[in-house]
Amino acid sequence: MNLRDRLAATRPGGPKKNVMIVYLSLHGAVDAAGEPCLIPPGTPPLDSRQWLPLEKVIHYLFPKEFLANLPKKTLLLLALDTCRMDENWRLGLLYNGFADRLEEVRRRVDIPELAILNSTSPGQIGWTSPEKLHARIIHGPLLSLRR
Repeated sequence: MNLRDRLAATRPGGPKKNVMIVYLSLHGAVDAAGEPCLIPPGTPPLDSRQWLPLEKVIHYLFPKEFLANLPKKTLLLLALDTCRMDENWRLGLLYNGFADRLEEVRRRVDIPELAILNSTSPGQIGWTSPEKLHARIIHGPLLSLRR
C-alpha cells in the first residue's frame, strides 16, 4: 500500500474528529528555480532534478478527489521536519531558503483547509529529540490528539 492509499483509508481524528495530520521528515532545500523541494533518502543531493517539489508533493497527498471525500470542515495539517541544515558548502547550499518559501507554496496550492507547520522558521535549524526519536515539532500535535 502506498502513502496515498493509506491516506485515503485514514479518517480524521482529534477530539472533534475533524483533523488529519501528515508528518514528513526529509531534508528540504530550494532548487535552482527557487522552488522548495524535499530530498528523498538515496537521492543524489547535487541533482535537484530528482528532488520532489513541495507543491507536487502536496497535490499528490491531497488530490481533489481525496478532498471531496473528506467530511466537511476537516482541517489538514502538513507537519514538515525538513530544515536540519542551514548551510552545507559541500552540497552547494549556502543558505537553506526552504522555510522562506512555504507560505508562497501554501497559497499556490489553494487548499483552504491546509496549514503547513515547518520545524523551523527562516534561518533556523530543526533539532531532533533523541529521547522521542522525532523532531520536537510533532510532539505537541501528537499530545493534543490523545485528548
